[in-house]
Amino acid sequence: MGQPPAAAAERAWSYSNTNYVLAAMIIHRVTGRSWAQEVTRRVIRPLDLRETSVPGASASVPGPHARSYSTFGTGTAIDVTVLDPSMAVGSGSLVSTTRDLSRFYGALLRGRLLGPAQLDEMTTTVSAPEMGLPGVKYGLGLGELPLPCGGTYFGHPGELLGYRSWSGVTADGARTAVVYATSDGGQGTRQAMSALVGEELCGSRP
Repeated sequence: MGQPPAAAAERAWSYSNTNYVLAAMIIHRVTGRSWAQEVTRRVIRPLDLRETSVPGASASVPGPHARSYSTFGTGTAIDVTVLDPSMAVGSGSLVSTTRDLSRFYGALLRGRLLGPAQLDEMTTTVSAPEMGLPGVKYGLGLGELPLPCGGTYFGHPGELLGYRSWSGVTADGARTAVVYATSDGGQGTRQAMSALVGEELCGSRP
């Protein structure tokens, strides 16, 4: 708190997982309940996300699931399927599926979770070239990326030691696409996943 802000939010983009950890702390202070309880109550249950959970300190993965691998920079892949995701706190300590991610993003952009003013604020974006993708912008927890067929879509990557996903949704919430991979990957992996999502969203147009 003794340091100045990294950037003015309305003029420049800056991302830090620490912000989501702080958000989780604020949720607890305001509601008296953990962020996990609030996410379950306000998002997971209302949207019937049956394959999404907040595992806390549990290292097990519920239901059928893929195995994931990380090299930790050594060049040797290590199975990290069983790990404690609670280290990510509010920045990503969730277990979900492509089906539920698709359902979530569609509901979000269709206004089922936020009021019009809040959703408009969330989808108001600024340029974010540091993300390493051409034309990408960023709002409040949502990226805005160009579609290869014209226009843009909203979405977000997710990753945690050997798992990574890329989710995309059209501005009206009518079409969604989710790509999932089980490796550390790199910038090329992120670009390929983004391209696949863009192609799917374009291909599904009438």
